[in-house]
Amino acid sequence: METKIVIIKDRRTEYGAILTRITSADCDKHRILRQAGYFDGDFVFYQPLAGFARGQSHTDPFIWADRTNSTAHMYAKSNWDNIENVIDVQVILGD
Repeated sequence: METKIVIIKDRRTEYGAILTRITSADCDKHRILRQAGYFDGDFVFYQPLAGFARGQSHTDPFIWADRTNSTAHMYAKSNWDNIENVIDVQVILGD
């Protein structure tokens, strides 16, 4: 299990988020993860620290009702090893 604290940026938006990745190896080691349904694959919990979604944490990037969180979450899931300090949604989308 690995956690990163990052800045999420988009048009007129900047706030922090906590990202936690759980891998298949973590699920094999932790009975409670298996009981919760985390068996195979890698999961990224995404938790914004501001705005309407503050305090919510999800593994599904499509659950967010806005482009900023859904795009940042999808990026975090597919580019985990490349994430440093900032996820810039405008750069990801080519705006």
